[in-house]
Amino acid sequence: MKKTTILLAALSAAFLAGCATNPTYGDPNEVRTYSTRFTHSDYEQTAAAMVDSLKANPNFLANLEDFKAANPGQRPKIFVAFVKNDTRDVTLKTDVITDAVKTGVLNTGLFRFVGNEQAVTARKFDEANGVLVAPGASSGFSNQTGADYVLSGTITQLDDEGGRTREKVYILAMQLDNLRTGEIDWMDRKPIRKYSQRAGFGF
Repeated sequence: MKKTTILLAALSAAFLAGCATNPTYGDPNEVRTYSTRFTHSDYEQTAAAMVDSLKANPNFLANLEDFKAANPGQRPKIFVAFVKNDTRDVTLKTDVITDAVKTGVLNTGLFRFVGNEQAVTARKFDEANGVLVAPGASSGFSNQTGADYVLSGTITQLDDEGGRTREKVYILAMQLDNLRTGEIDWMDRKPIRKYSQRAGFGF
């Protein structure tokens, strides 16, 4: 009996080893969808869409030219705040979105980066009431960063269901606040729509 058990265990191990597949590399830019959760492809798509929109926006580009005319040889300083998670998905990593956006904006070469995002708490941001004004005209947020611009964003989630179909829509909304003028120089939103179908009988 003992020999039979050992033989079965050995055969099982050999069978499982034969079924195992070797790991391979995949294209990090390939869009893959395995679930309705926010995935790697979604992080990359939303960040790239925001950066492309910002650097092509005519209102922002016009104000950028005004800044350069008034400050020859200088680039405006920007502070990138952490993207706020306003979804029900607690696994969604907004720091990944923030880093991807920050990297993309940095690579445009349009700005100088200032500040430490981790030093700015949600409480301090809320105390500013979202009103970002020129340095010297406010008591907290803009003085702390010393920036000309603040880039901030929020990701939200909308759910819908009909029959066997379930749909989730994630929306990343971002805006660029001009601290010198108190105006919003740019804002945009990027939706990611994902849906799945529950299995039914008779198919």
